[in-house]
Amino acid sequence: MKKLVFLLTMVLAAGICYPQQFTFKGETTWFDGTLYRVQVGAFLSPQNAEMAFERLRSGGLEPQFGKHQEYTRVMMSQVMARDIPAIAEKIRNLGFNEVWITRESALNEKWEIVSPGSKFASFEFNDTNNYIVVENSRRGGQGQVHFGDYVLHDQNAIELIELGMVTIQSSDENEIVFSFREEESSRETNLRGRKARLMPDSPQTALFSRVWRIASVNGIDVEPGSPDDNTFLFSRAGTYLVSYSDRTTALAQWRWKDSGEIDFEYSWENWEDFGTCTIISLNPTEMILVDSTYGSAVQVPRRYRLVPVY
Repeated sequence: MKKLVFLLTMVLAAGICYPQQFTFKGETTWFDGTLYRVQVGAFLSPQNAEMAFERLRSGGLEPQFGKHQEYTRVMMSQVMARDIPAIAEKIRNLGFNEVWITRESALNEKWEIVSPGSKFASFEFNDTNNYIVVENSRRGGQGQVHFGDYVLHDQNAIELIELGMVTIQSSDENEIVFSFREEESSRETNLRGRKARLMPDSPQTALFSRVWRIASVNGIDVEPGSPDDNTFLFSRAGTYLVSYSDRTTALAQWRWKDSGEIDFEYSWENWEDFGTCTIISLNPTEMILVDSTYGSAVQVPRRYRLVPVY
């Protein structure tokens, strides 16, 4: 991998003169072909995070929220090394006095495969380093679902642990072309995908979109290996994946009911019918929600306490 020159040399070559109060933290040597995150702050107050987010967006940048313990991060992700000086200059002009630069290690994308006759229906990656790969079914309905961890080796190579290797050939805002080599058979296939639209970012969505484990149901603690010892994954692409204690999985969809982001809807039938849950509380260490309706069916409300896995 080609190594870029040190930060000071890059800044001078670009003709950028930063004031003394503007500080670079984190990685100060950047490598060609590597993606980075450029963070402007981590805020205890969600309101302060939203203000920073709006200031960056008004300056022509594309910020995102992230969570770390009780903090809400505001940052730009998937930034190429060559673009860091220009982005840092914009951030300085917007009144921020420092940036944290870290090497990117995660994606937040869903690729809907459009290649005719493909074995695969979709590839999805989230920023907790999990992948969801769904196969097409020859018999109709949902095909096999693969769920696991991935490693982003560089901007073009993604290792799907125990499944295979993705090598990206070209990518833009809407489409992606890549090859996938399956680990078990060593079969390699060229694929083309359409990038799914993600839900708009917000502090609530950033907190909610992760992998959760059921800790209790209706106030009763869940025992390991019991029928309720399950995990829920909610992604910004609208994926709702349930992993059951017997190692089977089920795939559904979710969406916010309205802009209040308190109630969310989910469907197992592609929105021909759907249920509604209400979030009672949500913070970095737990979520409490009530699931009481699914379509016209009357069901006994279940109150879940969930704790984050990732």
